[in-house]
Amino acid sequence: MTHVRLMEECDLHRVKELTLQLGYEAPIEELRARLTKLSAMPDHDLYVARDDAGRVIGWLHMMELHAFEVAPMAQLAGIVVEAGYRRTGAGTALLTQAEAWARDHGFTTITLRSRMGRDDAHAFYRARGFKGEKTSVYFQKHLD
Repeated sequence: MTHVRLMEECDLHRVKELTLQLGYEAPIEELRARLTKLSAMPDHDLYVARDDAGRVIGWLHMMELHAFEVAPMAQLAGIVVEAGYRRTGAGTALLTQAEAWARDHGFTTITLRSRMGRDDAHAFYRARGFKGEKTSVYFQKHLD
């Protein structure tokens, strides 16, 4: 069985390993600073999924998204489950937490972005009621 709770500083070494499975790398000090900053914001929450032994096997980041051109919405900003725990219910437990978070914050819709090529993730989301609404190109510019 999977247990979900708010992320704590003691989780960060496992969270770092899991984040690498998404293709993102950050020093533990940077993750600690992000956790501290985001945890202080009322419109962001970070969660971990744990197995029965208490080992962190996934994480979830929920946030309110505010933009001028659209109404505020709940956004699933990040989610990952350890490769060996996929298809065990851990991802579903995290999505259940995401839905509860969205409802608790007064939202009726959750949005998320998922990189092209993550076909297994896309199938997972579709099987849980998410629909692909549009395709876009993500632009980025690094500043000196």
